[in-house]
Amino acid sequence: MEIIGLFLVHNEDLYIGQAIINVIDFCDTIIVANHRSTDRTSAVVAEIAQSHNKVQLVDITDPSESQSLIHKYVGTTTWIFGVDGDEIYDPQRLRTLREKLQIGSFSEYFRIVGNVLHCRELDNNRSRAKGYLAPPSRSMTKLFNFAALSRWDGPFTERLHGGNLTFVDGFDQNAICRIHHETPWEQSDLRCLHLCFLERSSIEPANKGTRLNIMEQTAAMSSRKTWIKTQFLKYLWGKSGYKRRNYMRGPVVEYDVRPFFIDYQSEHIDPAHTNS
Repeated sequence: MEIIGLFLVHNEDLYIGQAIINVIDFCDTIIVANHRSTDRTSAVVAEIAQSHNKVQLVDITDPSESQSLIHKYVGTTTWIFGVDGDEIYDPQRLRTLREKLQIGSFSEYFRIVGNVLHCRELDNNRSRAKGYLAPPSRSMTKLFNFAALSRWDGPFTERLHGGNLTFVDGFDQNAICRIHHETPWEQSDLRCLHLCFLERSSIEPANKGTRLNIMEQTAAMSSRKTWIKTQFLKYLWGKSGYKRRNYMRGPVVEYDVRPFFIDYQSEHIDPAHTNS
């Protein structure tokens, strides 16, 4: 059993280092698909890759190309973990989840969905965050069992989105383990800080508003009417309409998030890259 982490990033230099290092013990390989970043995203990833040989940086020209990086794993005993540059997972809890995956605790599922705090505030010392929990908000975690598939063909909008799936016997689209519906945030082995309402790049202006996601961008490009509507809603709310509808449900809650912010530069050195 292998776990392959696949990042899809565009201008994520503020948090991409933390996002990668928090899943580095969980994953056997990490592929970072870099879509035309113009900030320091590539430099941050390259620096981590120098001391962690499981991290690979791949430049792509369109988000749809990211699916091709994992196509060879279809039908193998591989879990694909889709991560974005604004997703910070609890590394200690992931170690527990990895042990459970290794003994087959989730082998009957095609997908696992976890708990999320969609953050609207993160204080300067990174010890507390405020936001909206999933549930009742929608979760966006992406952990897929590729042993459940015999084929996954295009077209794709991005990795793990779109296409036509063919399942092996015993699996279908509804074989989902919804950890976030069964386990509270405090006890979850798959929990994530989703920094979707915060700036993610050093070249973004302050208070720019929430980025449109790829689905909104694709829809907006399909017609002038959709583009005008999308831009109006973003101007009105200062946020992606999709994220406002799906990630801002329920009350605003606050948590201590120190377990999510380990020092990746000092605490993780790959022995294969040391001189000792």
